[in-house]
Amino acid sequence: MNSTPAGSRGSERAARALTEPYAVPTSWNPPGRPVFYRLWHIHQRIKEGRCPSIADLARELEVSRRTIERDLAYLRDVFGAPIRHEPKCRGYVYTEEGFELPPLTLRQGEIAALMVVARLMSEHRESPLAPVVHNFLSLLDRLLPQEVLVDQAELERVVTFAPSHVLGDPERLAGLMEKIMGAVRDRRRLQLRYYSVSRGEESVRKVDPYNLYFARGGWYLIGHCHERQGIRMFALQRVRDVTVLDEPFVIPPTYSAEEFMRSAWQVFRGDEAVAVRLRFLPPVSRQVAERRWHPTQRVEPQPDGTLLLHLEVAHTPELEGWILHWGEYCQVLEPAELRESVRQRLQATAALYR
Repeated sequence: MNSTPAGSRGSERAARALTEPYAVPTSWNPPGRPVFYRLWHIHQRIKEGRCPSIADLARELEVSRRTIERDLAYLRDVFGAPIRHEPKCRGYVYTEEGFELPPLTLRQGEIAALMVVARLMSEHRESPLAPVVHNFLSLLDRLLPQEVLVDQAELERVVTFAPSHVLGDPERLAGLMEKIMGAVRDRRRLQLRYYSVSRGEESVRKVDPYNLYFARGGWYLIGHCHERQGIRMFALQRVRDVTVLDEPFVIPPTYSAEEFMRSAWQVFRGDEAVAVRLRFLPPVSRQVAERRWHPTQRVEPQPDGTLLLHLEVAHTPELEGWILHWGEYCQVLEPAELRESVRQRLQATAALYR
C-alpha cells in the first residue's frame, strides 16, 4: 500500500511540473484561451501574491490542469520566471521580487496595421461590424502591455480615409448580421421577410444561409432559397425581418462562394460569363493596369500606350456602369452585345445634354 498522503502526492506533482524539462514545440497552439492571455493571467496572479494553485488557475482560465502545468513550465523555461511551488499555501510563488514578463514587441508594420484598424473603426462607426471591431480593440488593449502605445495624432497625420458609403441603417443591420452570422455558423435555416426592388413587394422566404458577402459598401447573404429552389443573393438592407429556425441544413460539398461569384463583376452575377475585351487609352491605361479588377483579368500593354483588358465576366448593367465611368478613355471591343448596349447608353446620356 502506498503510504504517501494524498496532499503530499499533489504537492509532489505540482513541484514536478516545474522541475521536469519542457521541450518547446515549434508550433505551439495550446487549447482554451489565447496563450498570451493565459501567461499574462498566471503571471499577474503570482505577482499579486495570491499563491494560485493549478486547480485555481485551471478554473479561472477554463482549461485543463495539464494545460496550466505546461504554461507554468513555459513561463519558467522560455521567460526565465523564478517560479516555485510553495507547499504552505499549496500554490505558486516567485522566488525573486520584481520579475516581469517581457513586453510584447510589435514590428513597425504590425503597429501600423493596428493603427489602420483603429482608424477604420472610427471612420466607419456606421458599419454594422463596428461593435464587433470595437470589442476586439478593447480586448486587444487589455492584452497588450503598457509599453505598446498607439499614437492617434500620428495616425491622423499618416493615414486618412474617404467617406464610406454603407447601404442601410447601421444599427438595424448590426442586429440582422448577428442573427445571420450565428445561423451561418450553426447551420440553422432562416426565415426572411424580404423586399424585392424589381417587384416592389415583400415576400417570406426560407433560406439555408451559406455565407455573407461584402461588395460596394453593401452586405449580402448567399444561400439556398427554398421558394426559388436555387442559390440566391439577398441584400441585407432589404431584409425587413429575420427568424432563426430550429431546422438544421447541410451545405452541398460542391458549393464554393468563390466559384459562385466568379462571373460577377462585383455583385450581379448575370446568366453566364462571356469573353470581354476592352481598350483603354492614355492617360488612364496605366491606372487600369495597376489594379486587379477581377480574378480572370489579363492585361496587354500596347506599343502605342493603350491597354487591352481581357475578362471572363457576365454582361450586367453593373459592368456597363463601370465601363461608362471611364468615359471617352474606354472602348468596348467585344462582345458585340456589350458594345452595342454601351453605345445606346452613351447616346441616351448625350441626349440629356442637348
